[in-house]
Amino acid sequence: MSLGRTPALVAGLGTTVEGQGGIDPKAAEVLESMSAYMTGLNQFTYTASNTQDVVIAGNQTLTMFADSKVSVKRPNRVRSDRTGDMGKLQFYYDGQTLTLNGQSDGYYAQHEFGQNLDGMLEHIRDELGLEVPGADLLYDNPADELLEAAESGIYLGTVEVNGEMCHHLAFRTPDVDWQIWIETGDRPLPRRYSVTSKLSVQSGGAR
Repeated sequence: MSLGRTPALVAGLGTTVEGQGGIDPKAAEVLESMSAYMTGLNQFTYTASNTQDVVIAGNQTLTMFADSKVSVKRPNRVRSDRTGDMGKLQFYYDGQTLTLNGQSDGYYAQHEFGQNLDGMLEHIRDELGLEVPGADLLYDNPADELLEAAESGIYLGTVEVNGEMCHHLAFRTPDVDWQIWIETGDRPLPRRYSVTSKLSVQSGGAR
């Protein structure tokens, strides 16, 4: 699963966006199939790679990298281990306590709150400004979360991803463009998920 800046451009596909709300019915159908399959998984693990462009003093752009391994056990357990330019961070939620262990800077904190997975994801986003990598795919109904702000969505056909044939979908929201590659057949797993932010991040200096 890949998250973050996507440098490649897709051109000349001649795809027509149609259907209610600008969402291609085929794209919505494939996404709903993936959503139902993910909801039925009690336990799974995935890896996520994130890149973020940061503009520092002198208008210089730096690209920061991070790789995370995320383990999920429904209804309310998740662990994420992050490495890379953004620092080592362990994130663990056991249904009652959120533990954050910043190994790069010595940061350690615990927050007590009892929630299911959906409630936990919303709590840490709204109250703590944190997100689990690939969080959109962890909700009880990922399709609802993914399509909430979508202005358009297109179906781009099938392509091979890591040896598996996948449906390629692309969507736009006011803040991000995102793509997802979903395995064909009776196991519609998301094999790649790419989010490109339309917002730039500025900083007074490099960390």
